[in-house]
Amino acid sequence: MKIKFIVSYFYPQKAAGANRINSMAKSLLQMGNQVEIYYLREPGDNTNLNETKKYFNSNRISLHPLSQRKLNIENMFARMFYEIYYAIRLVITARATTSDRTIISIPYTMLLPATLLLPKPGMVLDIRDLIWLYNDFKRGRVNKLITVTLESICIRSIKRAECVLTTNSFQTNYISSISNRVKIFTISNGVSDENFHSLSSSVSDINPKFTVTYAGTIGYPQGLIVLAVAAKILQDVGLPIKVIVVGTGKELKLLTEYSKANNLENIQFIQPVGKIKLLDIYKGSSLLFAHLRTSESLNSAVPSKLYEYLATGLPVLYGGGHASVEALSEFENIYLFPQDDPSGLADSLIEAYNSRNNIRYSDKNISIIKQKYIRENIFNNSLNRLLYNKE
Repeated sequence: MKIKFIVSYFYPQKAAGANRINSMAKSLLQMGNQVEIYYLREPGDNTNLNETKKYFNSNRISLHPLSQRKLNIENMFARMFYEIYYAIRLVITARATTSDRTIISIPYTMLLPATLLLPKPGMVLDIRDLIWLYNDFKRGRVNKLITVTLESICIRSIKRAECVLTTNSFQTNYISSISNRVKIFTISNGVSDENFHSLSSSVSDINPKFTVTYAGTIGYPQGLIVLAVAAKILQDVGLPIKVIVVGTGKELKLLTEYSKANNLENIQFIQPVGKIKLLDIYKGSSLLFAHLRTSESLNSAVPSKLYEYLATGLPVLYGGGHASVEALSEFENIYLFPQDDPSGLADSLIEAYNSRNNIRYSDKNISIIKQKYIRENIFNNSLNRLLYNKE
């Protein structure tokens, strides 16, 4: 069977959703399928395509990157037209070839509306996030109009699909409320088998020097200002808790300026690092931190970052919406705090610090990840049902 992907990012890019598509492509290749990848190449990315093919160890994969120009404009409308332009170009390029199935994976916002240019038969939408609702972060009549218009177009795209893939039951229920005709498969987020083995062997005990680490995107949805403000509270009361933030994004400047303005000595910012260095940072951590802002559009999100954290065996400190909190309910060593609440976060950190001698490395969490959340295993089972109606 010939499977065509139209995606925003692909290996070796580390952007949102790339790891999910990498694992999905690997599974399809192992099942004997021919795989075509149409994806957007980040500005300045000169990756040798032969190196990418070596990573997948197959001559049945063909790569079709579309290079993007760098955009240094923060204006929302300019960025939207930028995304529309490249999404349409990518879809038109991919439309030139035929396939048995075409899998379109977001979160690149405008890829979903651009699917209106594709034929309906064999179209599969991989909905990682309800991105068309993300404009609820911004207030005002114009933004509300954009949100309503975008949601209407995305809903139309979903109704045209033969099948929709979601990551959790909250998203599944939302898609079901839009259309009772479209087939829906829930394919959970998780970690790749390769990453699991690295993560699960990287940490053997809790660092007694209390260190809280965040690694990932520093954007508006993550709301990491809550961590910076909590760090100030902890510094003011004199607790020796160190905070490490690894990554980059649109709100990094906000965090560094806040840290400088308040003379914070207990928070360290590190630019994105390679896998080996990141494992070393995890090894020196006591708690791993994640957060999503309070938002209707984020209530259904379950960040794959949580599964990466859990695979280390370290405790997880989290503030997030209903779907992610429910997903964490089967794990131990989870510290929850109210979203967007620096004081609540500081209280949770103080509680964890005061009970630090009782915090334990969790073999149970690693075992659950191994049994239920290895991406390749999840995809092998789900894609067999999707493509061949096999259980």
